Amino acid sequence: MSKRVAILACGESINKYPGRGGDEYKQAYDEVWALNGMAYWPGCEDIERLYVMDDLVHRLPYYCSSELPEGLKTYEKRIITSRAYEEWPTAERFPIEACVKKFGLPLGIAMYSTPDWMIAHAIMEGFTHIDLYGVDNQDKAAAEMRSSTAMWIGVAMSNGIVVSTFAGSHHQFFTSTAVALEYGIYGYAFRPRIEQLQFPDQDFQQEQEKCQSSSTEKAKSTTRSPASTSKQLPLKPAQKNLETTIQLLGENHSQR
Repeated sequence: MSKRVAILACGESINKYPGRGGDEYKQAYDEVWALNGMAYWPGCEDIERLYVMDDLVHRLPYYCSSELPEGLKTYEKRIITSRAYEEWPTAERFPIEACVKKFGLPLGIAMYSTPDWMIAHAIMEGFTHIDLYGVDNQDKAAAEMRSSTAMWIGVAMSNGIVVSTFAGSHHQFFTSTAVALEYGIYGYAFRPRIEQLQFPDQDFQQEQEKCQSSSTEKAKSTTRSPASTSKQLPLKPAQKNLETTIQLLGENHSQR
């Protein structure tokens, strides 16, 4: 049975969040979780949980002033945090012991940002789909934050959970089939077709040979054409980007 959760953070891809009811591309979500000050963001009124992992007394006031922790004292939704205090009646302590029991050490405590706790919690609670909006870890993200979130996405995927990220997220490199097919498959001079990877028992060889033959004929025709001797047109932006990518790959090859 499908069980879907949307996890919301503050990165660029939060703009892709369609609302808990979904849209023509996304089904409705069973739950929506957000973090910290997003409790008061427009569009976050119907979330189920707010994750505030910074200690409400000893850390949060020093990271973002006292306004947020004071406001959360009357917050009516569930607050998942590192330690519950009586002043915050809806606050619940994150089940870190259960987390360690499930994932072991050091994995069960290898959390370097709030979304890491959220992804781990979604795995523990049996969600089948995790959509990450705003969990981007782009330019200003610390290296350990970016790598640990990537790791927890990998943990979820290895448990058979479908994890989706959106344009603007660093994690598109391994959650998007299109991006992985374009920039991944390291070392292959001849990339396998997506059909062959998805349907390995089917024979696409004949169709592939037909496409290759057609491409060869077109190339020969272009070579024979007088137009081929005309002045070369300037590269389009996409071609320039491709050339730049190829050049960078060549420069960085010895470092991988």
